[in-house]
Amino acid sequence: MLLFPNLNRGGLSGYDDALYADEGKEMLRGGDWWTVHVNGSANYEYPPVFLWLEAASMKVLGVSDYAAKFPAALAGFGTIAVLYFLVAELTGELWLAALAMLILTTTQLFVKYSTHAMTDVPFTFFVTLAMYLYVRGLRQRWYFVLAGIPVGIAILTRSVIGVFPLAVMAAHLLLTRRHRLLLSIPFAAMWVIALGLPLLWFGFPPRPEHLTFLEGKLGGSSNWFAYGPMMLRFYWPWLPFLLVGTVIEVRARKLLPLVWCVCVIGPLSVAATKYARYLIPAFPAMAIIAATGVDRFVPVIRRTVVFWSACGVLFAVAAFTWAFPAKERGMDMRTLAPVIDRNTRSTERVLLYASGDMAYDTQNQLLWYSARNTRLVTDLNTLTAQRSATVVIDKPSLAKLESLIAPARARTLAESERFVCLQIN
Repeated sequence: MLLFPNLNRGGLSGYDDALYADEGKEMLRGGDWWTVHVNGSANYEYPPVFLWLEAASMKVLGVSDYAAKFPAALAGFGTIAVLYFLVAELTGELWLAALAMLILTTTQLFVKYSTHAMTDVPFTFFVTLAMYLYVRGLRQRWYFVLAGIPVGIAILTRSVIGVFPLAVMAAHLLLTRRHRLLLSIPFAAMWVIALGLPLLWFGFPPRPEHLTFLEGKLGGSSNWFAYGPMMLRFYWPWLPFLLVGTVIEVRARKLLPLVWCVCVIGPLSVAATKYARYLIPAFPAMAIIAATGVDRFVPVIRRTVVFWSACGVLFAVAAFTWAFPAKERGMDMRTLAPVIDRNTRSTERVLLYASGDMAYDTQNQLLWYSARNTRLVTDLNTLTAQRSATVVIDKPSLAKLESLIAPARARTLAESERFVCLQIN
């Protein structure tokens, strides 16, 4: 009720929903599922798994906002379900498993990005699945082999940070003095699968452009503690219980959730780029710790009342989001796109001018909602030099353009709240 009913509402934001959605659309229409394309050119910045999910969703559901968001929503639902089985396997307590599910479902950033066409929640699903299979592997070794599959897929979803589960597993085995498992055949097989699967895409053909992209993302940062204020802002109402649960887990030496958090948040803290949503892969572990903290304050005889009361709140929240959906995004390009498609050739690039800025967000929305490639323009003189072109321009800049060209050269095709589409001849 929280994740799926509103997927067809709200549109797609320019960063990064519309970009991923358009790449999935180009993959489906162009038939090249091995190389990611955007705006008519190959794009080596992102591994392909999420784009495969996008393309597959559009193939089944049609090219739409709903189809673009569906893989993330399905992954969000899957993460919540897998977390239940993970906690049940880890602790043997079904109450804690249900409580952890409830906490993750009410973690605002997790729910928000489960309804965005972005990689954060699908990546978290593969990380959580890998950790579940690892915990099963502590009892039945062959599950280690299976764990290599979601780790490999995680790397093919978010590149090098997909190795987080491997770091968590190795650190946990060392801290719990199970060193021999590190050298066992099933554990070695997991590593071979986890690193071998991504090599199929990263190595054939080699993609040095992707490494260049990573250098800019993973460079050093002086602000190592940026995620602290983000947690203070976004992790409510569960932050106090997370702190209490951390103390309890440390005293009880229940290390896996703590190691999971450290191995995710630690490397992210030294990276150059920081966003609160980057913390989402740690949220399942944080839900486990916070559940331990909540359990400290809930008597056994009150568990049923507490749980169903919380479910009632969730029901009310779901009803509220249905009655009052989020503000529509990308409405300008959604309005202009059908007109552009009717009045341009399939091979024509539409020129986009947005106050002279490199408005990649608006460009991504135009790419997604239309069937045309675009060219960003930052100089009005470039538009005046065109002999024939279809142009999307923001309204404040339109008056400047009209003062530079003869009125007869420009014909307005359509307008939205902030932009105008016109043809220059």
